Amino acid sequence: ASELSEAVIVNPYDYDAIGVALKRALEMPKEEQHLRNRIMHQRLKRYNVEFWAADFIKELQNAVLETTSTNRQIRIEKDSHRLEPAYRNADRRILLLDYDGTLVGFTGVPEAAKPDEEIKALLTALTQDSKNTVVIISGRDRFTLERWLGDIDGLYLVAGHGLWVYIPEEKKWNMTVVPDSAWKDIVRPIIEMYINRMPGALIEEKEFSIALHYRQCESNMATNKIREIKETLMDMTSSSAISIQEGNKVLELKDSRVNKGMTASFFISRDDYDFCLGVGDDVTDEDLFAAIPEDGFSIKIGLGNTSAAYSLKSWKSMRKVLRRFIDISRETDQSILSPGPEELS
Repeated sequence: ASELSEAVIVNPYDYDAIGVALKRALEMPKEEQHLRNRIMHQRLKRYNVEFWAADFIKELQNAVLETTSTNRQIRIEKDSHRLEPAYRNADRRILLLDYDGTLVGFTGVPEAAKPDEEIKALLTALTQDSKNTVVIISGRDRFTLERWLGDIDGLYLVAGHGLWVYIPEEKKWNMTVVPDSAWKDIVRPIIEMYINRMPGALIEEKEFSIALHYRQCESNMATNKIREIKETLMDMTSSSAISIQEGNKVLELKDSRVNKGMTASFFISRDDYDFCLGVGDDVTDEDLFAAIPEDGFSIKIGLGNTSAAYSLKSWKSMRKVLRRFIDISRETDQSILSPGPEELS
């Protein structure tokens, strides 16, 4: 039943429920019937015994890979003797920072994760150091980023995983590629159908992408449903330029030409930086880590399989690192404002 959840599921021993289910199926609009049958047909065609076996083996391999990869990571606190001198001795620094899960904690709804006074003070102090180029590189839409962080002088903003770039000197947003959004009208009904069977899930529709958030969903149910959604959407988008990207409790569909690594490389190439830092917390940041030069620092927030060289426990730990950077900057430039006392919450 879990593999064909688009069917009307009944308890064969509950006669009243069978009657209700039959009535529901018979009265179901033709459009919905066709949609449900199309999804089940696609899944049966794709998810045969060979696919199931390969998927099972892949999951086992990923479990081993995640364990060994996590063990290879170095906690950046233990290697601070390298990080802090590199920051102190650099003349041209670039800091590429993810937002959600990296600088602020996660919330039940995306709109609630707006920056608090501490992180705004930290970012303001960092941008006041003339040696620093600070870039927030996020999956958020450009309107939200500008509303939340646009008042920080000298702060570069990247929205939509790299689709939009805000250059503070120009005071305007620039689009990196011209995406096609016609696919959204095709995909949206599929996601909405699943959303109706996932209590706690919600859709976030952006200019050129659609995100499905399931942080509030029951864990086991969400795992099964997300797998179903991914399989269905993969069949629908396999011949298009749309990619399915899985983040931290979020599934996002976007233009495959857009990723954080592309935009990170653009910023890194703009100057001869002698200190390069990239920080993120989920799969969407792996392209960012790959763009960091070998002599730079890539840091993953939290556990999990990653190509980042270093790890930190949480976004709170990342704030401590930024605070230490500011202390170093203030050693040579007292005009840089202190971000104030550290928040203990």
